[in-house]
Amino acid sequence: MDYEISLLKQIGKVIILVALWLLGIHTYIGSIILVHQDSMNPTLHDGDYLLTNKFGYLINSPKIGDIVIILKEEPTGIGKFQIGKTLQDYISNVQGTESRARYVKRVVAVANDVVEFKEGYLYVNGEKVIEDYTQGQSYITPEIYFENEYPLIVPEGHVYVLGDNREYSLDSRHFGTVPLSRVEAKVVSKQL
Repeated sequence: MDYEISLLKQIGKVIILVALWLLGIHTYIGSIILVHQDSMNPTLHDGDYLLTNKFGYLINSPKIGDIVIILKEEPTGIGKFQIGKTLQDYISNVQGTESRARYVKRVVAVANDVVEFKEGYLYVNGEKVIEDYTQGQSYITPEIYFENEYPLIVPEGHVYVLGDNREYSLDSRHFGTVPLSRVEAKVVSKQL
């Protein structure tokens, strides 16, 4: 009985996904993305489906606490984690061109905020950030400093993002602040 319900849910998800693609909503307004990473545990898990809103950030900027999809060039060293593919990526695969890497992260600081890490905790503008959604401690080591000096002031037109699974996340500690032009969408819901 549980298997049948699970199968019906999966079929329902596929039907919704196909319908969204056919309507073109996927490309311009929002999309459904399948998570293929663990850097947002315990909030999001490998295999979760995310419904995203691409249109919202055309009008407003990301806010602290938003979970966002960011476009990022392939990182070097630590590894590659691609959270999902869009219709455009599937078309790229058919055409033999490279698809874009995407990451799901939480915005923890916006333009002009001061970010620093002390004793395993995140501080923004001198205040310790209470984060009951994280796993592990927030820290900086010489291996993950990127080119940032801390405390770091987030530049205009950028955000600072971290994964909720702090000890196993490739995020702004590794690749620096993220330009708003690379913030593709806001996650509005997990699992349909």
